[in-house]
Amino acid sequence: MASQAYHMVLSVGNHILQRGMVSFRKKRMKRTTAFLIVATLVAPGPAQESADKAREKLIGKWAGYAVNGKGEKPNEGPVKIDLTITKDLIKATGYKGKAPMDLGQGTFDLKLDKTPFHLDGDKKLDNPNRKEIWLGIYRLDGDTLKWCVRKKSRPTEFETKDGAFLLILKRQDK
Repeated sequence: MASQAYHMVLSVGNHILQRGMVSFRKKRMKRTTAFLIVATLVAPGPAQESADKAREKLIGKWAGYAVNGKGEKPNEGPVKIDLTITKDLIKATGYKGKAPMDLGQGTFDLKLDKTPFHLDGDKKLDNPNRKEIWLGIYRLDGDTLKWCVRKKSRPTEFETKDGAFLLILKRQDK
């Protein structure tokens, strides 16, 4: 990221210099100004650092259930779920009985400027040009992750209704 930012700064600086004939001193001042502007734009700010920390808190193995209702019975549900979350991916396995089912994997995106926080996933499909988007909200309370997702519209509360799935998961390890 830093290397990309450096090259972007040089590119912008060179573009500014090529726009007109200016003295060496003015060129240096313009290049420095361009560097500072671009460096400020690409440097991770507090929001990005906060998203990175939130992402780190999710990394690990999680086990639980797709539950009914508002999760009144968090230790039972129609499908047992295992999630493995890395920095960039979520991989899901479901169990009906003891037989594992690969539920797929995909990338995810966090938005911390909303309440509740948003956790959106995109499931990779067999066709590399397509993916399945799941819009969700999440809450992390210690070692318990509540994640409510739906395909076409984001749930507004942690409840299984209108096609939403509510997952209640416990951290297994990091």
